[in-house]
Amino acid sequence: MLAKDLMTVDFKFAEVPGTRQEVLELFKKYGVSGLPVLKKGTRKVLGIVTRNDMMLKPSETQLALIMSRNPITISENASIQEIAELMLEKNASYLPVVEGEEMKGLVTMADVVWKGLTRLDLTESIKPYVLRSITAVWEQTPINVAYIILRLARTQSLLVLDNTGQLSGIITDSDIISKSEVKVEASTSNLHSTSEGSDWDWESASILYITRRILHLPETPISEIMIRDVITVNEYTSISDCANKMRENDIDQMPVLNAEGELTGLIRDVDLLRSLLAKKTG
Repeated sequence: MLAKDLMTVDFKFAEVPGTRQEVLELFKKYGVSGLPVLKKGTRKVLGIVTRNDMMLKPSETQLALIMSRNPITISENASIQEIAELMLEKNASYLPVVEGEEMKGLVTMADVVWKGLTRLDLTESIKPYVLRSITAVWEQTPINVAYIILRLARTQSLLVLDNTGQLSGIITDSDIISKSEVKVEASTSNLHSTSEGSDWDWESASILYITRRILHLPETPISEIMIRDVITVNEYTSISDCANKMRENDIDQMPVLNAEGELTGLIRDVDLLRSLLAKKTG
């Protein structure tokens, strides 16, 4: 299976010059968490912008300074194994398909899982690929604190536990960003110049107004915005069946339960890609 079999030709994109607000509106409009960035009026790809980029630079307003530059690109004939290897090695969820300087399509991690793994007969269970070290928070954790935990843990989701320690929901960076508000804060700096004479003195003051945009997050508990109807999977589910479940529910990660129904980990689309490399080297 090749990139041309997986790629989206009618892909969505942002353009430079552009702003943070424009990108946020595109994310919301198309329901995506990342976009290729093209030079305005052309098909030349200059970068990739993701929700994570937005979170890491909350006060930056210009897209050119927020996006990740010089993205990794692939050809239409790149194999699914090559694509998986690049995504894992370079931590890239979006690979523009380029011919010359023109972007022809886009392959995302979801494309590889939903269009690739679902078509392959991968009967091995997901158990070896389950992420066992996971980050969980209490459902009364304030949203602004959950944001900090996400950033420090370098993860895109948090499992949510109730007062008894049982799984009660899941929250992602997309959920938090959707509830954020960009506020403009202003401060002043006084620049004084003074001089004294024998018969007189004078003072002049220049006031510099400094403004910046701050990503403001509410302090309400995450229980108000978390996903309660959590889709889970058993650790003995096959790779292809797990990929199908992700595609059917339009999700990229699921909590994993053992045979007793206890929470044991998390399976993400990126974890499923590792099965392709195991198949390649096996």
